[in-house]
Amino acid sequence: MAAVKNTNEVSDLLVSYEKIKWGRKIVALDFTIKSKTAAADVEAQIGAGYDLQSTLRNVSFGDDRVDKVQAFRWAVDAQNTGQCERFLALLPEWIEKPKDKEKPIAYFTKTINAELENAIGSKKTQQEVSQKEREDRINFLRQQAATIERANPPPDAGR
Repeated sequence: MAAVKNTNEVSDLLVSYEKIKWGRKIVALDFTIKSKTAAADVEAQIGAGYDLQSTLRNVSFGDDRVDKVQAFRWAVDAQNTGQCERFLALLPEWIEKPKDKEKPIAYFTKTINAELENAIGSKKTQQEVSQKEREDRINFLRQQAATIERANPPPDAGR
């Protein structure tokens, strides 16, 4: 659509759309409108994910170090849940004041895993609600299209 392309080029919005079909017939258009500043936030989050990964790789408690693969997994999960900045802010507290003085690396690992589980759980819930709302909207549009079609049959339908 030329209007969508023009809007994306000229404005501070990112517009996309999806055709909603019933059979071969297009019955609706589902528009998604996002702010370009939100896209910039995603780029910043990617940078924060890299910072988090490199910081985690350098965490050590005496001879115990965080495994590089584990640091990568944590950084990816934190990035996917939007928690990188928060984790970077909390890392000094988790490192300097471990509650388990005998096994600080175990405490550190347990803390990060618990925080990520909470973040992933809340994000999944939001995505499930969003998907359900989208499905409900599509079903509603299909019902509306069927109602309109029944009320206004095509001229050749009576033959």
